[in-house]
Amino acid sequence: MRRLRMFVMSAGALALGLTVLASGCGSSKNDDDTEGGGGKPVIKRDTKPAGELKELAGKDKGTLSGRVSLDGPAPDLMKLNEDLAKQVDAQGDKAICHMGDITQQKWRGSKDGGVKNVYVWLRPPEGVYFKLDESQGKVPEFVELHQPHCNFEPHSIALFPSYYDPATKGQKATGEKLKVYGSPELVHNVHIGSQNRKQSGLNQSIPKPDASGMLNFVVLGDLKPDLMTPVDVSCDIHKWMKATLWVFDNPFYAITDDNGNYKIEGVPTDVPLQVVAWHEDAGWLTQNKNAKGDTATLSKDHKMDFKVPAPK
Repeated sequence: MRRLRMFVMSAGALALGLTVLASGCGSSKNDDDTEGGGGKPVIKRDTKPAGELKELAGKDKGTLSGRVSLDGPAPDLMKLNEDLAKQVDAQGDKAICHMGDITQQKWRGSKDGGVKNVYVWLRPPEGVYFKLDESQGKVPEFVELHQPHCNFEPHSIALFPSYYDPATKGQKATGEKLKVYGSPELVHNVHIGSQNRKQSGLNQSIPKPDASGMLNFVVLGDLKPDLMTPVDVSCDIHKWMKATLWVFDNPFYAITDDNGNYKIEGVPTDVPLQVVAWHEDAGWLTQNKNAKGDTATLSKDHKMDFKVPAPK
């Protein structure tokens, strides 16, 4: 009961933290051949060039939606928050840091067990690509990540920088980039890293605003789609600060909300494809505990729920 009450506290008493996200991502390792759901398998790199792929066009467009919920007792959030507070209090900027939300971010959710910040996405079978119409390739210019005090907001983000173009048999850019803002009060460092060497990475300080008061920022426009490995975002100055980024090559992805709900619209129907779900601490959530996910043929209004195993 104590753990359940603490999970409710994270969603209720810490309502600000549910909206204003902070840190909590570890260095997650992922691979298609992963056994188990711990999220920390060994990477095996696919060196085969993409080449020419076959088109996968659904008979219609539909919606994939569902809910992700906790399977088992809630984690001891009080202990997780206490451990995090010790790291903050040992740092010289603690007074400013405590002005923001300094609570754990790996396990957020609702009082009835919904789990926040779970990624759900689609990927085509090997050798094929999703046929997209013009509107599906249009995205905002920037996905923004903020550091208001000593946390990243939001904690979980996704980027869609490119997709397969059959005309060129390569990736076509959408123009979407990652923009990381600094803090109005502190110097931060933003460190972008991935276990997949295809990502160029970034390790750069972001100074406080000058006399104009305008926030400084850095922009990343060269991140590569990777459906096997997340990108870790961290601050080397405030080492508890973590965020998670997945970089996709199609628009069919979602991140669960405060109640564990997700929705992906415009999905191809009546064709076999792969559905993948991932939580930063629990790892892969599909029956096939790997980056390929489970084979499914989606209907016009398809429902699919997932369970997140409680931490031991």
